[in-house]
Amino acid sequence: MAHINRILVPTDFSACSRAALDVACELSSRLDVPLTIMHAYGIPAYPLPEGVILATPEQTAEIISHSSQALHQELDRAKALGATGADSVMVEGDAFDAIEQVVRERQIDLLIMGTHGRRGLAHALLGSVAEKIVRRGPCSVLTVRAPS
Repeated sequence: MAHINRILVPTDFSACSRAALDVACELSSRLDVPLTIMHAYGIPAYPLPEGVILATPEQTAEIISHSSQALHQELDRAKALGATGADSVMVEGDAFDAIEQVVRERQIDLLIMGTHGRRGLAHALLGSVAEKIVRRGPCSVLTVRAPS
């Protein structure tokens, strides 16, 4: 069995992500291994035939500020739940790419993430970062569904 030295929990601040954080905090505490909570954020861009409309600097600052505050709250929650050596990181970009980057940079052994469990048309239209990570991710993955 592979030894787990570091745990990563990506979050989109949903109930599914919070359920994954609960599991991750318990494992972090039991295994006495550090836990990192990460959030990938995107800056909106709207392609048009004439070019691209980008978010204003004010909109960008608001996205970053909101994400930072929410991530800080999740970090405080993780510490209160007893996670060992909890820290956080924010990365701009596509969620899959950002997760893959953090896993490699921080030498993560276990990724714990929430899944919405979408099916049918909703899954086809929205896709699933969790599914993509499970299929192509660079480390072991534990998916957690939110309580119904």
